[in-house]
Amino acid sequence: MARIHDKVAYATFYCTRLAEECVEDPYFDAVRLLIYQILHRPSTCTRLGIPLLVFVVPHVSETRRDVFRSEGAKVIEIDYVRWTNDWIHPRHERWIDQFCKLRIFEQVSYDRILYLDADMLLIKSLDGIWSEPVSNQRCKTRPSEGQEGLTSLSGETRLPDTYLFVGVTDADGGKQPDLPKSMAAEAINGGFWLASPSLELFDFYISLLSVPESFDSGYMEQGIFRHAHRRNGPMPWRNFEPRKWNAIWTTVADLKHGTATLHDKFWITDEPWVEPELVNLWNEAMNEMLEFHDHSKLGLPCSVPLESEFKNGFLVEARSLPESTSLECA
Repeated sequence: MARIHDKVAYATFYCTRLAEECVEDPYFDAVRLLIYQILHRPSTCTRLGIPLLVFVVPHVSETRRDVFRSEGAKVIEIDYVRWTNDWIHPRHERWIDQFCKLRIFEQVSYDRILYLDADMLLIKSLDGIWSEPVSNQRCKTRPSEGQEGLTSLSGETRLPDTYLFVGVTDADGGKQPDLPKSMAAEAINGGFWLASPSLELFDFYISLLSVPESFDSGYMEQGIFRHAHRRNGPMPWRNFEPRKWNAIWTTVADLKHGTATLHDKFWITDEPWVEPELVNLWNEAMNEMLEFHDHSKLGLPCSVPLESEFKNGFLVEARSLPESTSLECA
């Protein structure tokens, strides 16, 4: 019988568009921290040897890819997902490449993939999630329009006979947004989900790009998930127990609750919901990561001095540096 890590993987995605290679990027730092937390940190790492896949798009430099590889991740380049219509409008400019995440469903050499956004603070190992009943039960696609596998909107492609898609909602967390119950039920969060790759499912997602107003395009791939896996549709999504494996809009209450991963941009400290205690935990993890990797030897896009640490989510100088220390672009 194959071991669990032969067919499953953790995964994240990096796509930041940088004007210059040495520009500070908190998402790059966050990917590095996620690699450290899943593969190396004693309190949170996998004990099952499960790999971490970092998906990148073509514009991500080889230098940054090499950093991810050197720290233990498997880097996989995926192509862009383009659209030619005029009704898709990302809510934020930096989300322009988010449809590329859908290409994770092309990775059919894996039975199941747990996707996490990079801005995750792990509190415990995620290995237990693979044994959850909901993580192991494929669902049969419901009939639609009287024929199994067909969907209701013109232009949508045929669905797979079975599928697996499990996630969390945008309302899970100590500081839940004020969402109506009906909306919360559909509000899949695109930053934490477990699914079985499927070319049929990927084709279906992509077909929605040609169906005007079929999903909320402002939320990009998250909008596609919310339409494709709506509760009353042919492939309704299932959710993990609230606040067991992940929480967004996190507070110290989630930490005390024992939630496995806390999802927030802990480097943006001027937001009212980002609590200082959680920011401190993020910074502690970052500093621990830098010490673990002996970061002066990694050949980062900008050479990083040993006399540095993380404060408020960013790498900063902790004290005066020797004159020979370079912070110029490589």
